[in-house]
Amino acid sequence: MTGFFACLSKNRPCTIEHGSFCTECVQHDNVTLLVQGIVSGKSAQDLLNDYAQTGDMPFANLDGHFILALVDSVQKKALLYRHLVGSYPVYYTTAAESFCFGSNLATVARRSGLTLNPNEAMLPALFLFRMVPGPLTLFENIWELMPGEAVTWSDGQLAKHQVRTMKSLDEPYKTDEAESIERVETMLEEILRDCRRRHPRSAILLSGGVDSMILQVHWNRVWRQENSLQKPPSAAVELDHPSTQPDFDYTMSAVELLQTEHLNVRQSVLTPEFMAEVISQTVSSLSPATIAAASGTATPALRHISSNCMPRKELHDMIPTGFGSF
Repeated sequence: MTGFFACLSKNRPCTIEHGSFCTECVQHDNVTLLVQGIVSGKSAQDLLNDYAQTGDMPFANLDGHFILALVDSVQKKALLYRHLVGSYPVYYTTAAESFCFGSNLATVARRSGLTLNPNEAMLPALFLFRMVPGPLTLFENIWELMPGEAVTWSDGQLAKHQVRTMKSLDEPYKTDEAESIERVETMLEEILRDCRRRHPRSAILLSGGVDSMILQVHWNRVWRQENSLQKPPSAAVELDHPSTQPDFDYTMSAVELLQTEHLNVRQSVLTPEFMAEVISQTVSSLSPATIAAASGTATPALRHISSNCMPRKELHDMIPTGFGSF
């Protein structure tokens, strides 16, 4: 398992499973906290200590890009929070006096014990956008946690609360353009530096857009601070189709300009069988970032990228993507 899954029931033992992909797990007594992403200025243990002292989590005072999932198996209580900034998905459902949640929609659907019914109203959105906008999903009675939203399950009751909105990001003073750019770049490099620390054998997926190119520029800076002799890595997916060729040409021009050690993966031809596989993998994928790249539907190819070698036979263990890549 690369993400996480948990199920809390009033009458059965608690189930908590998690993998290593950007997930930190801390425990104390019968309380477990899962953190996916980065909470600025707070460790997972700090957050667990906050809960031990107050019986709650200070969601409104936290910053970063993250998901928090807390399970108290004695109090039969679960807390979920998705920060306003970031793209980590979490899905949850209630069934038979239990509360199940996880980072993988297919796992939640399969293991929740819920009678599964397709949410037919969401199928047009899937084919149009290659994703289903939350909080609804492809299954009835399974929801996606929305940005800035907190969900509490306690004593068999589910409660939702919008902790933060875009208005929460307002600041008491206005910055000029130069200062704004500097602050964004500083934060972006901090995020990528943490990503490099956690996953040193990572490469940026160049999708044919400006967003992934910007990520590569900052990734190069972070990389060269620690490895000045070796070129920073990048990867891309090539689909032999007229509509995707301009994106691929742009990607290769970025590779030449930024002087990366590049891995290119050629994608399969778009057949009906392949597109059916894409739909299946969309449901079972870890997150929206692994569904598609702008240079062509890329889920199978991303798996190929992650198992191929970069310089000195170092494997990719994470592929950051720009927002335009999903």
